[in-house]
Amino acid sequence: MSMLTTAPGVYTLELPSGSRAVTGVSTSVTAFVGTARRGPVDAATSISSWTQYEATFGPLWSRSVMGQVVRHFFLNGGSQALVVRVVNADAMVLRATPAAEGLAGFDHLGVTVADADAGARTFTLTVAAQDAAGTVLTDNGNDVSGSDTVDLAADPSGTIGGIVVAGTALVELVGDPSTGVPPEGSYRTTRTAAGVHVLTLGERAVAAQATIGLGLVLRATAAARALPGFARLRAVVSSSDAAAGTFHLELAAVDGGDAVLSPDGNEARVDIVGLDVDDDYAATIAAARTGTGLALAEVVGTAPAATPPNGTARSTSVDDAHVLTLASTVLDLEAASPGTWGNGLRAQVGSVEAEPGTFHLTLTETDDTGRVLTSEVHYSVSADPLAPRWLGGVLARSSQLAVLVATRVATTPVTAEGAVPLVGGLDGGPPRLTEDLSGSADGRTGMQALLEADIVNLLCVPLESWSTQDAGHLALWSQAVALAERRRAFLLLDPPVEWATPAAAVTDAATFATRSDNAALYFPRVRVPDPLQESRLAEFPPCGVVAGVLARTDAQRGVWKAPAGIDATLRGVPELAVRVGDTEHGELNRLGVNVLRAFPVYGRVVWGARTLNGADVQASDWKYVPVRRLALYLEESLMRGSRWAVFEPNGHALWSQLRMSMGSFMHGLFRQGAFAGASAQEAYLVKCDDETTTDGDIQRGVVNVLIGFAPLRPAEFVIIRLQQQAAQAGQ
Repeated sequence: MSMLTTAPGVYTLELPSGSRAVTGVSTSVTAFVGTARRGPVDAATSISSWTQYEATFGPLWSRSVMGQVVRHFFLNGGSQALVVRVVNADAMVLRATPAAEGLAGFDHLGVTVADADAGARTFTLTVAAQDAAGTVLTDNGNDVSGSDTVDLAADPSGTIGGIVVAGTALVELVGDPSTGVPPEGSYRTTRTAAGVHVLTLGERAVAAQATIGLGLVLRATAAARALPGFARLRAVVSSSDAAAGTFHLELAAVDGGDAVLSPDGNEARVDIVGLDVDDDYAATIAAARTGTGLALAEVVGTAPAATPPNGTARSTSVDDAHVLTLASTVLDLEAASPGTWGNGLRAQVGSVEAEPGTFHLTLTETDDTGRVLTSEVHYSVSADPLAPRWLGGVLARSSQLAVLVATRVATTPVTAEGAVPLVGGLDGGPPRLTEDLSGSADGRTGMQALLEADIVNLLCVPLESWSTQDAGHLALWSQAVALAERRRAFLLLDPPVEWATPAAAVTDAATFATRSDNAALYFPRVRVPDPLQESRLAEFPPCGVVAGVLARTDAQRGVWKAPAGIDATLRGVPELAVRVGDTEHGELNRLGVNVLRAFPVYGRVVWGARTLNGADVQASDWKYVPVRRLALYLEESLMRGSRWAVFEPNGHALWSQLRMSMGSFMHGLFRQGAFAGASAQEAYLVKCDDETTTDGDIQRGVVNVLIGFAPLRPAEFVIIRLQQQAAQAGQ
């Protein structure tokens, strides 16, 4: 390296050391895939405590064991988790056509599913246009109702769209068709916030929605509310001209029959003509007086300033103060994720102390009792997408509760005031094994969302139960094993439902189909106090407890220590679902099944450390869990720690640097006791020279590094030999 020298003097130059350190990666980042009450869907979300899980994915939920399993993980020593929430999208969404909605007397569509055949994937769909009372509409004396047989394997969209009565197509399919036949029964469309009539056939996870009006907010004055017979404040907008920015406004105090009050023979009404949104029209409204000098309304908000639509709005009582909105803009809000949790959300617009043209949005989440769980206030936001604090961008960036779906121009006054509830949220049915849990690698859904994560060490897919006789379950585990191998992770399997006794487990384990170096199965299930059942003992999958034990062992002893033995206690587990004796344990151990045992004094412990390729007959190099996990740790650490070498000149200098950095890393592990061998030469090998990298390799841009290590295998069998020694003469 040269330096430019001009004037005589002393110059300094910093030279690189040529040494680059390899840093070990984490070993116990555990991924959990399953359903939760709320939270991001199909995204690997990092959490570091049970409190953070509750804040992001909600409390324990009776419809899913994932929350319980994650709780067991942190209780047993886990410190870092990735949670992938999946939801069931297996439902058919139908929408009433504009022609059907335009029928005289139309209120909704009534839909019936019959003759459902899951095997043939067919069902009969009957659609009828109905009024508010549920009576089928008629056209020239004929019912506006039609039916057809839908074949999901053919063209369901065409069949459904072909249900035509008297020249009117009644319904159309929204999005992709369902992958399953919907349940038999009767359904009806509901009107969404966007004003469209839709229905869902089946249990499909849906996010709650709400509509909020933005515009001129008026409140009845105390004097108006004190008038005899006062029921509400009425506002009538007319001659609204959006282009000119002008409108007329009539305000009146009315009774329960909507008649204008007339104290002392003078109507409690004011007419304000030619209001201009570019002027201080709020002050003009506040200054308006009736013939007796009575002020009917005071302005409590203008967000944003635009002409309201023609129509009539009537006040609603909010904390005994009658308030109404002359909305010029409508916000369509949606819960941040699907589920009934969103039905507990409330949204409220405020403009006090807001910047001109902006407003404040308050979002509040409550439980079934009305107790506030979470609240957010987004200050000085705007409905204008070009504004710096556009509401859509602010919510997407900083809200965990809601997102902005659309901003629309109001066509009718919006009279709802106070906190507007979000409604329509559905949790959906149980997750489907293939579509939801396994997911798509292309779409990064389900467990495949973990492909986007930086690192995954352990993988858990907790199920209420699973069966070795179910092809779907076996396919799920095959997908999980493939993902674990791809990500250099280790899969923890729970025992199948057939393993109700040790004998049944021994019989079934001999033919267990899922085998892998990157997986281990633990038996039996654990019995843990369930907070949802007054802390009575309930059975749960053991993967969360075991993952916590692995994380604790890694932190205390290292990834090379077998996560089993008297120190591998199962915290918070007072009972095991099945008690296993020494004989059955010996048979299961030879078959590569790790057993959880209960011993006096020591309590419940992990008492096995074999992979699913650890059966004696397989004689695998990766028989033991710590050996395989240590290899995965070395691979990931060395791969990440040598990225600097890419595009470096492929010669002796590079080879020397690689030997130095990797050798230093391996020697550090040797000093920690990670390898067998009394000396470094016996414990590990790092070789990178012209023997590992030939001229042909150099021509192809390849540098080869050979790493070898002597693994520490666990002492599964401690044999103590006792011998009587005969007394010798003279002793």
